[in-house]
Formats: sequence, C-alpha cells, structure tokens
Amino acid sequence: MPFVSYAAATDASLAKGANNHTVLIQPNSAEQQQLILTGNQDTVYLSGVLDLREGPVVVELPFGLLGTMNNLWQEPLTDLGGPFSPEQSRGGRFLVLPPDYDKPLPKVHYHVVKSDTNFVVFYVRAVGQSRDDWPKLAEQMRQWRQYPLAAADNPPETVVHRHYRNRTRYPDPQRAGVFRFTCALYQPQPTARTGYGHVGHA
Repeated sequence: MPFVSYAAATDASLAKGANNHTVLIQPNSAEQQQLILTGNQDTVYLSGVLDLREGPVVVELPFGLLGTMNNLWQEPLTDLGGPFSPEQSRGGRFLVLPPDYDKPLPKVHYHVVKSDTNFVVFYVRAVGQSRDDWPKLAEQMRQWRQYPLAAADNPPETVVHRHYRNRTRYPDPQRAGVFRFTCALYQPQPTARTGYGHVGHA
C-alpha cells in the first residue's frame, strides 16, 4: 500500500505537469473533487515530484513552510520546515541526491538529502489564521525554487501550476492502470529495494 499510494501520487503529479522545475500549488486548500489521503481544507498546499534519474536536484525552501520529503516507499528523507528540519524553518537550500551518488559535491553549502529511490515526493503546507490569509500564503509558496544541480549556475525559472477544482484520484487502486504505473515506477528502483520484504509491503 505505501508504494502503490505514492506511485499513484507520482503518476497523477507527473500527468499534471510536475517535474524538476515545475510544482503544483493548491491556493484554496484541498477540495472535495480531489481524493487525496489526509488532505484537509485548512491549509494551502504545494507539492511535486523530483526525478533523480538524470542527477541531483536543488530545492530552495522559503521560510515558514511545513512539510516533508519522502522516498517512494513513503519513508521520510527529511522534514521541510519545522523544528526537526535542518534549516529550522528559516528557509534554505537542499541538495537531493539520487541513489548511490558518488560524485564530488559542490563547495556551496546545501542541506544534503540522500534518496534511495529514483523519484522523490514532497509536499509543504502554509498555515494561516483564517482563509483570508490564503492569498498571502500562496504568494509565499511561490518563492519555492527547484532545478537540476547541473543548471545551478543559471537555474531556470520554477513554474508553478495552479491545481484548482480539478478532479484528482491519487490513491485509486480500482483504476485499471494501477498495475501499469506501479510497475513502471517500481522497475527502475535500486535492487536493494526490490527484495520480497519490500515487495510484500508495496
């Protein structure tokens, strides 16, 4: 279930345009059309997927956001914001490394995140006092930046897609294609993660 759920989220996010320089924002919180596990209607969300198959990706996190970055098994790689995040809610730059990455790291300081899957799923939220704060919070989220490390000297602009009033079924095991996208994401993963123990908990 953990892998299938995140495979579904990854498949849906990629279909909506998420990639290494494009994120999805829900400026009006989760909505009833969107069947998302644990989504709520009190916060503004930003989410996305990092594809590490072509190398590390840089994430620039604005201050004040709260969230997490997980591998495809729904195992946490790092907190984003909050007291347990390496940047302590002050904002900062993260360098997300693909599995078994052994090349020299840049001399510029990053909070290094080592992933053991080729795709990484993240989401952050901004919490206000009331819904009147949502436009301000959405603007704060638009300060998020992400781009391949190879483009760090001249990074492309991060594209923010509004994810609004669109029907979304992230956890949808009844869809005929559930095995297709689960298999497509499972096959490229490192062999250390393809043992029977993990397959049984997919």
